[in-house]
Amino acid sequence: MFILDETRPLINPMRANSANIYWNNLYTSACTLGSPFPGVTCTTTYDPNLDALIYGEGNLLASIFEVNPAILIIDDWQSPNAFAYWGMTASGFYGTIYLGIRLLRDELFSMDKGFLAVVGIMAHEFAHILQWRNQSRLVGKYRELHADFLAGYYFGFKNCIPHRELCAFARSLFEKGDYNFWNPDHHGTPQERVDAMMMGYSSGKLEVPINQAYMKGDEMVCGF
Repeated sequence: MFILDETRPLINPMRANSANIYWNNLYTSACTLGSPFPGVTCTTTYDPNLDALIYGEGNLLASIFEVNPAILIIDDWQSPNAFAYWGMTASGFYGTIYLGIRLLRDELFSMDKGFLAVVGIMAHEFAHILQWRNQSRLVGKYRELHADFLAGYYFGFKNCIPHRELCAFARSLFEKGDYNFWNPDHHGTPQERVDAMMMGYSSGKLEVPINQAYMKGDEMVCGF
């Protein structure tokens, strides 16, 4: 479970040399909105309130998804970016979630998105870590839609997000969908992404365990 050590302020960044992390690594997620190379990373957004929200949500995600990735912040000012990496970049953690500071702020300060959209993006990336742990055989858009399904499951399982408030994350997913059917980085069409998320939300509301939701999502996205 990801635990935030409150005795060590997040404003003291842990910088990491990520020169050995390459996007063409077979196990690196194709989930990206821009340049995939993370560059210099740290553990803070330099906004204590935002840090508390991100790492607090990370604790909940780690508990519900039963995974333990590190969370690192990257400089993505040239192109908004968030992705997951299977390798261990910090002792005691399995996998790493990279969140771009520009992506975070773009979502947070959007009038029709906000923090729920950020939570959805985090849940999508945590789902990729779970896929790697389970050695998922899904590829391409099906792997991405499965992650969308599990992100929806997370919202439903928390049982504190009204259906109407899912519009923030649904809108974010819709905007990030694409029609690049022959591109290996194709994530699914805008409507497919929203539909997969909503299916996951329905499963989460039933409070099924994560392993059952994982298998159900695996079956359902193959129908897209």
